[in-house]
Amino acid sequence: MDAGGFNVNWFKLEQLEPIPPDITPPVVPTAAFDETTGKTIFGVAEVGSTVVVKDSAGAEIGTAIADASTGSYLVNLTAALINQETVEVTARDAAGNDSSAAIIVAPLVTVSNPTPTVIQAENYTSMSGVQTENTSDVGGGLNAGWLDTGDWMAYSNAAINVPTGGHYRITYRVASLNGGGRLTLKELSTDTALGSISVPKTSGWQNWVDVTQEITLNSGEHNFKLAVDAGGFNVNWFKLEQLEPMAKVIPAEVRVEQLIQAMASFAPPSGIETNVISRFDDRSNNLIAVGQ
Repeated sequence: MDAGGFNVNWFKLEQLEPIPPDITPPVVPTAAFDETTGKTIFGVAEVGSTVVVKDSAGAEIGTAIADASTGSYLVNLTAALINQETVEVTARDAAGNDSSAAIIVAPLVTVSNPTPTVIQAENYTSMSGVQTENTSDVGGGLNAGWLDTGDWMAYSNAAINVPTGGHYRITYRVASLNGGGRLTLKELSTDTALGSISVPKTSGWQNWVDVTQEITLNSGEHNFKLAVDAGGFNVNWFKLEQLEPMAKVIPAEVRVEQLIQAMASFAPPSGIETNVISRFDDRSNNLIAVGQ
């Protein structure tokens, strides 16, 4: 008793009705890209809901909590989207109900080619079978040499942040008395081969030339490893430079549907013949050896 001065005859308990579960999904959130960087998405969703952003493959690439008063939110994406990628934005309430998706398209941002990144071969963080020596190449310093089949050099101290996936040129500064060497550039974290290249004869261990190849890199951070497939050469440095952003890949069935829709909405004047021309541009990797 919290306070006395009364009598009690009896008390009873009766159920009124169960509280129904919340099965009402939130309204579709508003959503828009930051058109300058493609790094953030903002808008308004149900207050307190969790805003989820997914890429075209259905992978989650960012979340945020909508403000408890205004419902405004800002999602920082795991990587900038600047090539007109399509994303889905949904809101999930406390009961686990998901809204329908707002479909938005990333901006098309022109990214200037970054300054080429040069990695000195002798600056490896780990290696197998490699020695260094003074080089007579331009700039002086050291080069990596005594390279035999199975040797390698890893560069965990030279992380390169690739802002947007695309085609990159790798240039190797090499010298070889007799030629016949071959090396492979690998992704350090996975040991995945990114590209291999042959080393030509330069008629001297300090007669230096550039050899180049093109590779494709996804956006994100990369560390590299040089693996010697066949020895008999020296390496002074290698550098990475971007050629062009990776073009957006549109599935064939989508392209066909777009073509059908375009043709259905366009009726050329009578008597004019309309031709649809398909062109496929195949770019093969090229090897270039240029004496310096």
